[in-house]
Amino acid sequence: MRPLFFLPALAALLPACASAPVQDEALVAQLSAPHRSERNVVRDPHRHPAQTLEFFGVRPHSVVVEILPGSGGYYMEI
Repeated sequence: MRPLFFLPALAALLPACASAPVQDEALVAQLSAPHRSERNVVRDPHRHPAQTLEFFGVRPHSVVVEILPGSGGYYMEI
């Protein structure tokens, strides 16, 4: 039951994180790269990929593994 106590607090913080400006220029360039599918680009406003990847500390030379991507590799494409 204790983890459920923190869910409302976490939910209250998510909008603030999603609206934070992205500082990593390489990440912003990757999001507008021509190799990205239109299907995934349309999802960007709802998934906030730049803020998510910046939050987790992903940098240009990071190694990231996307295990069982249910949506066809949304983050792998970025």
